[in-house]
Amino acid sequence: MLISDAAIVTIAPATALAAEARAAFQGAVPVRGVVLCVAVACVWQLLLELNGSRDHRVFGTGTAELRRVAKSTVQAFTCVSFVFLLSGFMPLTHTAVGAVALASSVLLVVSRIFWRAVLLRPDRRRGAALTRCLLVGSPSEARYAIEQLASDATAGCSVIGVALRDAPPGQRFLLANGEALPVLCAPEQAVATAAASRADAVIFVGALPDGHDGAQDLSWALSDHAIDLIVAPLLTGISSNRVHLRAVEGMPLAHIRAPRLDSAPLAAKRCMDIVGAAAGLLLFGPLLAVLALLIRRDSGPALFRQTRIGANGRAFDVLKLRTMAVDAEARLPLLQALNEGAGPLFKMEHDPRITRIGRLLRKYSLDELPQLWNVLRGEMSLVGPRPPLPHEAAEYVGHTPRRLLVKPGMTGLWQVSGRSELSWEQSVRLDLDYVQNWSLARDLTILARTVPAVVRAKGAY
Repeated sequence: MLISDAAIVTIAPATALAAEARAAFQGAVPVRGVVLCVAVACVWQLLLELNGSRDHRVFGTGTAELRRVAKSTVQAFTCVSFVFLLSGFMPLTHTAVGAVALASSVLLVVSRIFWRAVLLRPDRRRGAALTRCLLVGSPSEARYAIEQLASDATAGCSVIGVALRDAPPGQRFLLANGEALPVLCAPEQAVATAAASRADAVIFVGALPDGHDGAQDLSWALSDHAIDLIVAPLLTGISSNRVHLRAVEGMPLAHIRAPRLDSAPLAAKRCMDIVGAAAGLLLFGPLLAVLALLIRRDSGPALFRQTRIGANGRAFDVLKLRTMAVDAEARLPLLQALNEGAGPLFKMEHDPRITRIGRLLRKYSLDELPQLWNVLRGEMSLVGPRPPLPHEAAEYVGHTPRRLLVKPGMTGLWQVSGRSELSWEQSVRLDLDYVQNWSLARDLTILARTVPAVVRAKGAY
């Protein structure tokens, strides 16, 4: 990243300077322009470093890295503009400065995305470039944390062992995520064990020992060994954009904003739905016509209507291309004993009611294209929880009915995370996470993830 950043911040200003020199200085680049170009590159690189854009703790973990890149770029070009103003020497026009800033910012972001893909796909899955962590907590807390860390490659954590609280005497291993992790010590020996095992960090799940003083002593003891302290409070299902951290007299406070479904963001979401659905119908209209014709010639009516439950429990008719035999509903009771679905869902990977063309339509989710009309009518959204059947919604218990607070979607976290391969509990947790942490930016992210998820066809049957 250091090399690619240096290339971008040097080549972009140099290219613009050469182009301006050809027009304004008859092709000869003034010495002051070269000096200024080198100075810009050096200052830019320094700001990228000072802002921590290459810090291993933010690399590949989300948007924090890209925000730091953007901040460094703004600061660099603010310095450049200030130097131009003081010196009175303008080797680049204002338009050229803006073009360099925009182009180089895009290149820096693209390079970070490239390096992130290089790291996350082959290296971290092979166990390379990981932070070695000793995890401290009760058996249930440790098991949950290990499963969550293993499910997200961007976490970059490799749990080398655990220090258990309230563990049965003599317990040597903790079974978590299909792996037996060694119980290395009690929480009281965490610092010495982490140092001896060359851990990079110690993760505490739940409460820290001995209150404020114990936490401070622990932090100092770990810092003596250059080991990071990571605290994982038991706040699950909360996105980072709802959490604001601040310190009051040295005491860190996590302010968690209540979930909001405000009118203004929802209006923007509705506008996005209308534009997206209208564009989708225009784009996929010819394909829908061809598929409908093939279905009619193969097995009968092309469209299938089914009652689903939408926002606030309102029923509506969802539209789909028919993928099953005409008598599929009548044959369902005969197949209940073969149900492979989770919870109230009925799923069969090799359902005998699916038609020949229907299997292809389901594999690539083409059967759901008519739902663009449901989106246009306002019954569904482009992004949201899966619309349940009435009997499924009737079986909801606990917090599960909260997934009906928003419109169901054509795609959502469930669809881009494995679909039918997920358990019922995982599906509900994803839907509740979406409702609780909804944002327009998250919708755009899910839409971007939908295309590769459809192409891979993982869990689609």
